[in-house]
Amino acid sequence: FPVTIEAGELTVAITPDGKQAYVVSGSKIFVLDIETMNVTNLDNPINLPAAGLDIAFTPNGKEAYIASRENKYVYKLEVASKEISTITLPNATETYSLVIPIDGRHVYVSSASSPPNNVFVIDTKNNSNITPVSVGDIPYYITASFDNKAVYTANYGEEAYSKIVNKSPFNVPTTTNADLTSPYCVAVTRDIVTGK
Repeated sequence: FPVTIEAGELTVAITPDGKQAYVVSGSKIFVLDIETMNVTNLDNPINLPAAGLDIAFTPNGKEAYIASRENKYVYKLEVASKEISTITLPNATETYSLVIPIDGRHVYVSSASSPPNNVFVIDTKNNSNITPVSVGDIPYYITASFDNKAVYTANYGEEAYSKIVNKSPFNVPTTTNADLTSPYCVAVTRDIVTGK
């Protein structure tokens, strides 16, 4: 059944324990109890410095990262304290999508309008350690393989997707022309094994 929160652009992420859904609506984050389907902080949402778009949790569920879209920042949320900190991405103009592979060591953030088109890799132990990786034209949504070995971007500006090996140093990724028309999203099935 539908749950009414508020009008706005919504993105949802489930906590690793499966008990809550965090819903990003503009510059607010609402927390939904999945068992009861009640919004637990409807009158007191978590406030972001600017509008958020995508959200992802670290595997231990202690932190969440939010792509801001409207600027060059990624916001880090300490789940227990609800404290927000800001991570600045160098030479980015907006952030769009992000993913955290299952090892939890890095956050991969797509920046579709940064020249050149970049995915930024944030070290979760030291959020000031940021590595830009140039991928295909206009990378939008991004996802990680279930075996923890690779990250993929859908490159809207060309008929292609890019693959980044999830291992430092982050070398030049592989971009594959797949005869796609303005690919926007990307997903990986569990039976795909990468990095061989």
